[in-house]
Amino acid sequence: MSKMRTTVILRKASLKRKKNVRSSSQSKKLCQEQIKEELPRILTGKEAAYHSFKDLTEIHSIRANLLSWYDKSKRELPWRRMRWPTLQDLAKATVEEVNEMWSGLGYYSRGRRLHEGAQKVMSEFKGEMPKTAEELQKLLPGVGRYTASAIASITFGQVTGIVDGNAVRVLCRVRAIGADSTSPTVFEALWMLANSLVDPFRPGDFNQAIMELGATVCTPKAPLCSECPVQAHCRAYQQVGFELSLKEIMELTMQSRMYTNCQLL
Repeated sequence: MSKMRTTVILRKASLKRKKNVRSSSQSKKLCQEQIKEELPRILTGKEAAYHSFKDLTEIHSIRANLLSWYDKSKRELPWRRMRWPTLQDLAKATVEEVNEMWSGLGYYSRGRRLHEGAQKVMSEFKGEMPKTAEELQKLLPGVGRYTASAIASITFGQVTGIVDGNAVRVLCRVRAIGADSTSPTVFEALWMLANSLVDPFRPGDFNQAIMELGATVCTPKAPLCSECPVQAHCRAYQQVGFELSLKEIMELTMQSRMYTNCQLL
């Protein structure tokens, strides 16, 4: 193969790779733009009020009830105890000590990443922790949108909601959202709901409260609805109650018809 022909082939391959990279980047951008276009239609459509938080009185009631419940019922969890009160203390701890503290919580990689993050802040940022969800997600390895928002709200009081598995379940049930929560459009809509609901004065406690509710009361199976502090605002609970009432009415109607038919015989 001639040197010129080899050069031409390599040049074509290089152009093809660049084209694929641009195409992938453009596809991602188009997907994000599509989500932004679809969200207003989802959240401001005919049934928007039913599936979102529009009533300020209801929002204040949910915040107050959930925080009051959390203050009385929150669990004693490791990160709520001051084992390592400062970043310096955590950075000096060994991985073994962190894993021991994390024992029983699952997702053990999170404990390791927490330790690595503390060491990075000490070594690269002179002990100065990024203070916003945006900075945390950008500057610390392994920190995603949920973790960044949790840290920013709990530690620094940033008014931002959180969406994890427990929060997804609570939000979907309270607003009767039956759509696939893993789809990009629905997931983004849930973030918008979380941000509209979070308490501006106690964002960290509120976010922990909604996660705590999903973990202990609004569970995947056999939820404890009678113990739920936001039961009065739960669309899913209202739907179930309506369906049960309708079923009872139908059963009573059938019994009445059977009794009437027996009387006529």
